[in-house]
Amino acid sequence: MRMDGNTVLITGGATGIGFSMAKLFRQRGSVVIICSRREDRLAQAARELSGIHTIKCDVADSGSRNELFRRVNGNFPEVNILVNNAGVQRDIDLVHMLLGGCSAEAAPVLVPSSVPCKDVKARRSGLPQADAATGCFGCASCSPLPAYFAV
Repeated sequence: MRMDGNTVLITGGATGIGFSMAKLFRQRGSVVIICSRREDRLAQAARELSGIHTIKCDVADSGSRNELFRRVNGNFPEVNILVNNAGVQRDIDLVHMLLGGCSAEAAPVLVPSSVPCKDVKARRSGLPQADAATGCFGCASCSPLPAYFAV
């Protein structure tokens, strides 16, 4: 994978592994957008890493995720790498979910770890949205997009 010339969105990018990834992509010449729920951490990251773009977002909140999508799609439509690094802990029945059930409660956990550039551009919706009928946000059994589960 080329590390230069990309436009990268990293959730949970203000600290830890996310910030380290942001530094690496930025040092290699990519445009980097990070989001975090804490403005103080975003401000500190911006001071430490010049040229980085920051957006306050709590991925556990659907309204915040929708606003993130609107801002990224409006200001950075060329995003071609999505790193879902933000951690959200929920008590979910993973076995039931993987066998075909899906719930809105699991939504933040199930965001695909990568959305191929061609899919983003073709769908023009960028990040996946919850299905109104099922409340599903892209679990492996329902999503047309690749999903990543870490257990």
